Amino acid sequence: MNFDYFIEITNKFRPLGETIDTLDKKIVKTKEEIKTLKKNKGSKSEIIGLEKEKATLEAQKRQELKRKWDEVYNSSPYFGSHWKALSALYIEERQPSVVKFIRDRHIELQYREGKVRIKEDIARHSLLDFFEIFRVPKIDTSLLPPYSVFLQFSFTLATPYISRDDEEFYICDNPVRKDKVFKVPMVSGSSWKGNMRWTAGKLLELRINDNEEKLKRRIQLIKLFGHENEAEKRYFDSLMIVNEDALKKELHKCSNKDRLRSGRLYFYPTFFNQISLEVINPHDRTTKAGTLPIYIESVPEDADGIFSLLYVPFDLMGRKEGKMKKEVAEDMELIGSALKEMMLTYGFSAKKSSGFGIVRDDINGKFEMSGVSIYKTDSLGDQKINKSNPFAKLASLKKKLPPEQVRDDSFSSFKELKQLIDKVKKEVKKND
Repeated sequence: MNFDYFIEITNKFRPLGETIDTLDKKIVKTKEEIKTLKKNKGSKSEIIGLEKEKATLEAQKRQELKRKWDEVYNSSPYFGSHWKALSALYIEERQPSVVKFIRDRHIELQYREGKVRIKEDIARHSLLDFFEIFRVPKIDTSLLPPYSVFLQFSFTLATPYISRDDEEFYICDNPVRKDKVFKVPMVSGSSWKGNMRWTAGKLLELRINDNEEKLKRRIQLIKLFGHENEAEKRYFDSLMIVNEDALKKELHKCSNKDRLRSGRLYFYPTFFNQISLEVINPHDRTTKAGTLPIYIESVPEDADGIFSLLYVPFDLMGRKEGKMKKEVAEDMELIGSALKEMMLTYGFSAKKSSGFGIVRDDINGKFEMSGVSIYKTDSLGDQKINKSNPFAKLASLKKKLPPEQVRDDSFSSFKELKQLIDKVKKEVKKND
């Protein structure tokens, strides 16, 4: 939302406060008159007349609010601007009734229109093709070093996704993170990296008991994700008996003099085309009822996204072929396991311990490795031919033909992804 638009909607909405203030004063005055008449046992007809006047004033107030809001709303060129406009008005407005109205409109927008309007607005402004460049990154693995991998798949959320945006002025206290330009909900590359690294660390904690194996896995994680920060260092130190000399020796091999290094994994952001709200309503222990609901922006379940991951073993270039293949195979095994657990078990959302940020198993993607190709085998190769069939001889001759070279690089579940990674590992080690 640019500054000119901000000024425009502010100038349109600001006079509303004066109108509502006048109506509120009339409503309060009428209520006091009704109260006084009832106290003094005034005539029934007079009380009924004042109550009708009060109802008329309240209806007029509602109509004025709606009319002015529609005027502001229709002037907005983009659905994402509505959130900004509401946030600015909400913060600036001092009239309690207007503040409540603005907040209610925000909630109504999210529930009623947020799930579909984001995609519609991008399409209407002819941005869909341009946005597709960022939503579905394309990588040519043939231009990358040997054994580089590009993994990409589409997924559907099984539970809502929530996160925290860095927007300071917003009507909702818990906005979901959005792209700065398109204003669509997103998972940043750094969020993917942090969640997957945490999941890989959890697998180390739960599945590895030997101290030497833990150290080996820890070094592998550093090579994949980059050097550890202080919190990560404390976490991994707590999981094992740390041999400082052995750790320093291994870090010296894979890091610079300051123990810093870049990881082999590069994560791309994921964008969603739906938005909604989650409501937490804390209950009073005495009344067993909630009066102050907390609204949390979210990406709803059934929203679609695309996960993209690039693996480049840049630090293995020039090393012995056997060592390179061994490390690549081990990395593929860990990436497959951590990815599956992050997506299906642990989640990648804020409040993931409460079940947020889980995806369905029916994914659809491709796995490409530079310098390595996997082809589908002929499924008829091991079948016996019924010789009583008049076409048995023809079928036998057909079997001897070379199988069609069809690449086996697609998968539709995490189980198929694991099978594909196993084939790639086998192919990588074939000439070892």
